[in-house]
Order: sequence, then C-alpha cells, then structure tokens
Amino acid sequence: MCARCRRTTWDRATAIAHFTSAGAKAYLRDLPDAELHWLDAGHFAVEERPVEIAQHITRFMERLPR
Repeated sequence: MCARCRRTTWDRATAIAHFTSAGAKAYLRDLPDAELHWLDAGHFAVEERPVEIAQHITRFMERLPR
C-alpha cells in the first residue's frame, strides 16, 4: 500500500464470513489516517453497490495531493 493510499472498503458479508470487524478496525490502528467504510453489501460489493463505491473512490481521489 502506498503511503498516500489509505482507504479500504469492507463489506459486511466478508467481515462475517472471513474477517472480523476487529480485523477491519486494525487498519485504523495501524494506519491512523485510514478511512473505513462499512457497506451494506455481500461479497461482491462492487457489483451490488457500484454507485456508492464509486462515490467513495471519487471523494478519496479528489483529496489526494496533486
């Protein structure tokens, strides 16, 4: 992960099936500038919530230094 790229999405289905919420929150402890967005989606979150995910990505990219 690059130093400036501190964003992740974590869908609830993955959190339940494979990872715990504590595992997702560990990103915040290890990367204090990180953002964590919980999505109401299944394992294929990008297919289920494309607009919401695109908005998160767009807002993140707009804040990156140029």
